[in-house]
Amino acid sequence: MEDPTIIHIFDPSVPHFNYPLKKKWRVAEAANFILAFFLLFAVIFLVLNFAAYWQRISGYFGRAGHKIEGEKLDVLAPSGLLAGDLTGGVDVQVAPTDFRLALPQIDQSVPLVEMPADSRVAEDWVTFEKDIQEYLRQGVVHYPLTANPGEVGNMVITGHSSYFPWAEGGYKQVFSRLDEIQIGDQIDIYKDQRRYRYKVFSKKVVAPQEVEVLNQTTDRKLLTVITCTPLGTTLRRLVVIAELEGVS
Repeated sequence: MEDPTIIHIFDPSVPHFNYPLKKKWRVAEAANFILAFFLLFAVIFLVLNFAAYWQRISGYFGRAGHKIEGEKLDVLAPSGLLAGDLTGGVDVQVAPTDFRLALPQIDQSVPLVEMPADSRVAEDWVTFEKDIQEYLRQGVVHYPLTANPGEVGNMVITGHSSYFPWAEGGYKQVFSRLDEIQIGDQIDIYKDQRRYRYKVFSKKVVAPQEVEVLNQTTDRKLLTVITCTPLGTTLRRLVVIAELEGVS
């Protein structure tokens, strides 16, 4: 008579025989699902932030453009001649006529936008966030209730490093390369055709709740530039701090 134990050991219908195989199959299936999820997430992330990453890559290979330190004077003289004609063809350079931030190291010269301080004064942070997002469509924002160029205190500027591609505005990746700014670099602020030259002395990454970077000083003329980091996220804030060196 055949030993039933032998039949049980090799009989595929016995549950304990199939259990290891089923367990391995489930682990493999879970691993494939996780891998597919992360691959899909990576593709979506890159699509949403393609413009910002392309700007970084282009800058790395030197294709992002030229450094902008001023604007050519091309207004018409009363006689109808261009200003260059009046100077014998000399290339005349003047300061930008608008309120502007210039970061030649990362090929950026962008409008600085003033926004109302009402929502910040009222501590209505929901409205304040909506206001900032609205004004960021027009450039980078001079944070309300912070110092003006050349003043004692801390002038704070914020701008996008990356933003939704379908959102309005042409300045959604303006600070995508802000991390390339180094200690000792110069940042220029133009206002009323005067140039305020700031020299970078600090660069750090902080948590969003570390709002001390907005604090005003009583004895120094500082400039603080803030954007989100890592690129394509709002997890942290990249903060670049500079001090006024001169006005011309």
